[in-house]
Amino acid sequence: MQRHGATRNVGQRPTWLDNRQCMTSPFGILCQGGSSAAGIGVRNFSLVSVLLCYLLAGACASSTEETRGSGTGGDIGCGEEICDGFDNDCDGLVDEDCPCDDGDEQDCYTGSPTTVGIGECDRGTQSCVGTAWGSCDGSVLPTEDICDGLDNDCDGVVDQDCPCESGTQEDCYSGSAVTEGIGECKGGSRTCVNEVWGPCEGEVTPAPEQCNGLDDDCDGLTDLDDEPGSVLCPPVPNGTADCVGNTCVVGDCDPDYADVNGTLADGCECHADPVPVTTGDQCANAISLGTLTDANADVVTVTGNGAPAGREIWWSFNGVDDTDTNGDEYHVDVRFLTNPGNAYEMDVYRDGCGGTHQVASSETDAFDWYTDFPRTNTGCSQTAPCGEGNCVAAPAPPGVNTCSDDTAVYYVAVRTTTGLAHCDAFTLELSNGVH
Repeated sequence: MQRHGATRNVGQRPTWLDNRQCMTSPFGILCQGGSSAAGIGVRNFSLVSVLLCYLLAGACASSTEETRGSGTGGDIGCGEEICDGFDNDCDGLVDEDCPCDDGDEQDCYTGSPTTVGIGECDRGTQSCVGTAWGSCDGSVLPTEDICDGLDNDCDGVVDQDCPCESGTQEDCYSGSAVTEGIGECKGGSRTCVNEVWGPCEGEVTPAPEQCNGLDDDCDGLTDLDDEPGSVLCPPVPNGTADCVGNTCVVGDCDPDYADVNGTLADGCECHADPVPVTTGDQCANAISLGTLTDANADVVTVTGNGAPAGREIWWSFNGVDDTDTNGDEYHVDVRFLTNPGNAYEMDVYRDGCGGTHQVASSETDAFDWYTDFPRTNTGCSQTAPCGEGNCVAAPAPPGVNTCSDDTAVYYVAVRTTTGLAHCDAFTLELSNGVH
């Protein structure tokens, strides 16, 4: 958060302005969460509204420890006063050691910011004499309750430690006065028992905002209007949670992770395979498996899964047809060794990735591209050997076939049958001359 150093009309900067809002006031909700060019968390309001919000900063009280310091931006703690129009050292005084213009005045309050505007506690005024700020005059700070019908200690409860008439009841509210009646917050009642006031029963005071469709912290805003889902909901493994329909759900996953089971507790539980997910994501980017020859009966196995949803994984290899010496035979085979629940399917392409090159579509078991022309020495009507596979490399002599070279590059794409994410792994075997 950037600072707006020109504002000087409050003594204790309301801490909820950093990323939330000034509380409801007679002027309405003046400041709301967000960011602006002014850098003070103002959204859709004029400078007059901003100044009024600061003047009513007692409604935005938070703990001294939460008060923001430095004017250089960011949510940081109390620090050294740096003459930027804010109470950087959290002492209730703004720029108290900085030069000022003679006759200027500003509000001030040196008590805990959680007490200003509660009970008898009120702000005072600082005046500039020459070029230095004077003392904070006229402020009322918390004192011990003295049984006078007033909230002297500014805790929202009147004479809580004073004798009372047994059986007497009265309204009570221990939260900040500006939150009562806002959102879920409401007052309760207390009863005098043996001349001692009992607890305030039935009251609801501000609580951290949750993803439940309610204004839990009583600031006039509900759920995502108040905080992002990652704040409203608990952290999840390998991703972030979000608030959807008043319910915490898994939101965005970290790179290479996916939420398959929809369970908030384990977040994005599925780690993609292979990684990164851009690996082999299209034909032009296919994972090369090198050369598989039928003479060597080469075979290779690969694994993967269907995370994230819609992913397709491509592999390629060069299936080499050797020089045939005992028949024209060539067997390129691609098969699932494991395909849990037939959740995966494959397409196979030969010598290209276009439609005319496709030789298998949506196959869930196995695919075989082969030539199988045998050569034999028995049963020949003419000179042995014979058969369709009685071939030699070109040029062939009369009466002998020419063996064809069926060498080709194959492309294999695997995806889930539904397009949905699936985390159970498949195993794919790719071979030449094995089956």
